Amino acid sequence: MATFLDADVAYSHKSCSPPQLLLGLDVETSDWDEQSSGAKQRHHLRQGFPCHADHTADNGYICGFGYCVFLRSLEDSKIYVVEERVSTAIKLPDNEIISEKAFAYHGISDTACANGQDFALVLEPVISLLRQGAQICCHNLAHETLVICRELQKRTRVGSPSLSDDDARLLLHSLYLGHCTLMLAHKRNGHYCRLADEYQRCFGDLATADIAHDPGQEAYKCACLFLHYAGVIVVAPTVRAAWSLMSTVLSTTDSEVETRQTKKVKSSITGS
Repeated sequence: MATFLDADVAYSHKSCSPPQLLLGLDVETSDWDEQSSGAKQRHHLRQGFPCHADHTADNGYICGFGYCVFLRSLEDSKIYVVEERVSTAIKLPDNEIISEKAFAYHGISDTACANGQDFALVLEPVISLLRQGAQICCHNLAHETLVICRELQKRTRVGSPSLSDDDARLLLHSLYLGHCTLMLAHKRNGHYCRLADEYQRCFGDLATADIAHDPGQEAYKCACLFLHYAGVIVVAPTVRAAWSLMSTVLSTTDSEVETRQTKKVKSSITGS
């Protein structure tokens, strides 16, 4: 794999403390831009926000978008509740198609995109979460940042529904400040890892088979890795409900035991 030293150094100052709201995020694209190498992606990220480069001549559009929300428990800061993963095919501009190479990689078809959602509409809940203070986590933050920056520029140029200037700035700024599990894995392991390999290494038997390169699942995995590195536990809402019920039952049982013991003491004192 190519050297990521410059990006690693640039990333090393970032705090890895888990936020109240964590947003795992992943995108898939309709084509590869041969000019958009890993070095270009890392250079774009290192230049910082805002981006002053013109990406409108670059190949490809976002054809798949996925995210997953993780919320820190109010009862225990070491527990995060994960919400349902979201994977959406994105409607492409007129006359844009999925390249054979891209389809072979992620399996998103032209038909799926024709029936997909507008990019701006899909981003609405993401923008809402960012306004609430959510922090973004991607496996390859440099890639996602450049691709989304490019997407916003190109969709504005072709007149496709896009974000307001304020929302676009919020999204891009949040990406530049985001967490990158590719870099975190390198700092832990001494080498760079594919997301699937690192997830399997960390979670073993819990890493069940799933759809390759599904953006919602990829978003879920990278956020789980980030929280795993931070030493926290991830539970589903149904598990949280079960734990809450168990806590209530235990609390009630303890209370009933305490009440019976109190009555027994009073009885022995009063003789009643």
